[in-house]
Amino acid sequence: MKKIKIITKILLLVAILIGIKCIGGETRAATNAIVDTSRKASLTITKYENKNGSKENKALKGVEFTVYNMPSNSGVETVAQGLEYIKNHSVKSFVQTTPASGTITFSNLDLGRYLVVETKAPKNVSTKIESFLIDLPRTTDDGKGWNYDVTIYPKNVTIYGNVTLTHTNQTGEALAGTTWKLEKKDSNGNWKEYEGLGALTTNASGQINIENLEKGDYRLVQNSSLEGYIVDKSDTKNFTIDLQNTNKNITAKSEKLIIEKYVKSANGEYTNVVGAFTLDTLTWKTKADVAKITEKMDKYIITEQIPEQLILKQDTIKVYGLDENGKEVLLKNTDYLQNINDGKITFDFTPASLKNYKNVVITYDTGFDLEINSGKFEIGASLEYTDEISIDGKSTGTYKTKEAKAETHTGMVKIFKSNPDGQALKGAKFKIATSEENARNSIFVKNIENEDLVVESGEDGYALFKGLKYGEDGEFASNAQSEYWIVEVQAPSDQYSLLQSPKKVVVNTNCAENVVNIVNKEKFKLPLTGGKRNIIFFVLGVATVVLAIIRLKKKEEVKD
Repeated sequence: MKKIKIITKILLLVAILIGIKCIGGETRAATNAIVDTSRKASLTITKYENKNGSKENKALKGVEFTVYNMPSNSGVETVAQGLEYIKNHSVKSFVQTTPASGTITFSNLDLGRYLVVETKAPKNVSTKIESFLIDLPRTTDDGKGWNYDVTIYPKNVTIYGNVTLTHTNQTGEALAGTTWKLEKKDSNGNWKEYEGLGALTTNASGQINIENLEKGDYRLVQNSSLEGYIVDKSDTKNFTIDLQNTNKNITAKSEKLIIEKYVKSANGEYTNVVGAFTLDTLTWKTKADVAKITEKMDKYIITEQIPEQLILKQDTIKVYGLDENGKEVLLKNTDYLQNINDGKITFDFTPASLKNYKNVVITYDTGFDLEINSGKFEIGASLEYTDEISIDGKSTGTYKTKEAKAETHTGMVKIFKSNPDGQALKGAKFKIATSEENARNSIFVKNIENEDLVVESGEDGYALFKGLKYGEDGEFASNAQSEYWIVEVQAPSDQYSLLQSPKKVVVNTNCAENVVNIVNKEKFKLPLTGGKRNIIFFVLGVATVVLAIIRLKKKEEVKD
């Protein structure tokens, strides 16, 4: 009975509670239509981005929002009015920046009207969201009550632009280590260096890669290059980043001008080195590159340095341009200024006059100073040119190449003529041939009069063949050599014998120190046929004959 009473009380209590609940719900429903001014409100913003216009939502960090509380008497009904009001009045405001989650909450807000402004955004945001007004609390979506804690999800279209610069020389080889700077055009149309990138240097592939650029107009400007390459800062690499242009590939080329020096070989081809007789005339050639941007340059000078042992034949100088097809065009005297002074020739060109050519070529002839015995002789050529052009197109720097050189060399054979005792012999004469066969066939090296070259030993026993060609074309003197054959054509006196066979000698870079010893031996003595003893026998013989004749006459007289 007691248990029944307890259960009955519990059921009555539940019924009372249910009744209260039902009565409260009705009251709530009835009072929800009225704003509860005792409450506070909150505004939660979750910021998303649509990268490069894609539909994918991604939380956006770094967006600053400012929420302004519009006083009830402000009369603000539109965003424009709100923006104008905050310019002219002191208004309570709240500022927050979205973290990595993209979500911020303004809590404990007084009820009222608020102006929400996206005051700052990352550079990649193409357009900030429009400012908006919101009342807190806000009527619920079903229109039956009030929402005191409002959440919104604004989105920004963000642009992430990427650019790749590839820097090469004129032949397409990558240039690693050149430096550049990135500039962006500001709202006033002025170029400003883009912040936060640091040094921009081409990698081993000659490339610079820049990512996450926001919308705008840009240009890459070269700061420096490798030695000898022309830095043309006026050749800026301009590009635009927008929704239609988010990936840019840019190429840049820099030129390094090369100068080459050649000498013509015996077969008519040009090479870097030839051996020569001092009687030879040599033809030399200089070939230098012309820059494609030659019209921007103010200096292009070729200098030739000729050693005193080589004699320039001034009337043989020719200067011409080579076009893209290899056609030779003689340049006018007005295209360059030529100066010759103490073995140095200077050709000072007007760069703009070379715009139609790929190369400049200079040729001329030289002879040898006939007083020289032997040696190695080089002609050097260098090119000095503009290697830096400023952003406004003015020449601001110059570069001079190392000398390009071509070589000729000539040798000698020094003979010491002696008897077996080492005593010098005067008066021996020699000729020289380029092969043993020529020596045996009396085909010898000629002199300036085109006669066989003959040398004779002096009082000291020395004879000298000088200015002899040695080595193969293209073979430098340090490794080159040639063989010659010496023929003795007259003995030093009638008591000495000539050399029986041609004597082989080697001519090379050390020939001045090498001496060829040629020893003459005396002739073997034959039985005398014409000396004093012979005369005595001759006289005795004649006397005997005379005596015999006298005796015969006497006998004839006796008979008579």
